[in-house]
Amino acid sequence: MSVRRKNNKWCADFYIEGERLRIAAPTKEMAEQIVITSKADALRGRFRLKKHTTVPTLAQFSIRYMQYAITNKRSWKRDQVSIKNLEREFSNVRLDQITAFRIEQYKQERLEKVSAATVNRELACLKYMISLAVEWDLISKNPVKGIKMLKEDEREPFILDSEQEKRLLECCTDHIRPIVQVALNTGMRLNEILQLRWKDVDFDNVAITIREKVAKSGKSRTIPINNTLKLVLRSLPRTGAYVFGGDKPYGSVQTSFKLAIKKAGLDGLWFHDLRHTFATRLAANGVDIITIQNLLGHHSVVLTQRYCQPLAENKRLALNILDKKTDQIIPFTEKSGHYLDTKAN
Repeated sequence: MSVRRKNNKWCADFYIEGERLRIAAPTKEMAEQIVITSKADALRGRFRLKKHTTVPTLAQFSIRYMQYAITNKRSWKRDQVSIKNLEREFSNVRLDQITAFRIEQYKQERLEKVSAATVNRELACLKYMISLAVEWDLISKNPVKGIKMLKEDEREPFILDSEQEKRLLECCTDHIRPIVQVALNTGMRLNEILQLRWKDVDFDNVAITIREKVAKSGKSRTIPINNTLKLVLRSLPRTGAYVFGGDKPYGSVQTSFKLAIKKAGLDGLWFHDLRHTFATRLAANGVDIITIQNLLGHHSVVLTQRYCQPLAENKRLALNILDKKTDQIIPFTEKSGHYLDTKAN
């Protein structure tokens, strides 16, 4: 730093991150203050000088990101899984060195092991992480912003019939069986079930309240308790605040559920299919779409319609409505290409 007098004026002559700056001032004290203030302004980016701050690696940044996600995202557990897979490839790579080319390589390699939907969840997590790094001034641009998601094959939901449901429940262990029964009788998401507290189960008004902090939509909703569910919940011991897990909710039940579906011979069944089964059964029994929408906690009826799969028997009954009596059928003659009026003959 240099503050010197020139032509009856004081001059602040100094360098900031390799760039030389010379600023005139009427007094020595003011020139010294300019140096101090200018360096502070440079740190704030007012001079737009090139920054030499250390860019974190994905592994380093993921720690800070997860602290943010746990507080701000309901899907933070899914992000935790995605980051674990992303770190296998990018753990020691700086955020500004994760290029579009490397992401394309990652996509192809992951597709050999997992579904397109899983890869897309991981890419979405990575994009969001890096966009936050840009927002927090850790890097200047998002190198993966333009990455395209993979096309996902739409999977038909597995709708359980009564016999399959019976088989599944018989193959469940004692700790997973009531969770499955809650799903089939309420349509609740797995996380909503695992986060269910006894204080949200009202036996007097026979209803369950799903709080906004737990609901995916961010809005609370109430689901009535039917007689089947009442018997299930009444049979459970109260060992803590949570219905399933006691003082702490179960972290995951996927291992137990996969074992049950394997024993029951229901390969291809996902836990989320229980929610589809719930909605489909209501629709098949004449429950209107708006009521089903409210029970599922959907923002849109369009989404609810995707959950209400028409059963094969319902399709058959629908077409049977169009059946006419035999004497009303007018046959088609192939030679003439006209319908014959059987009554006229």
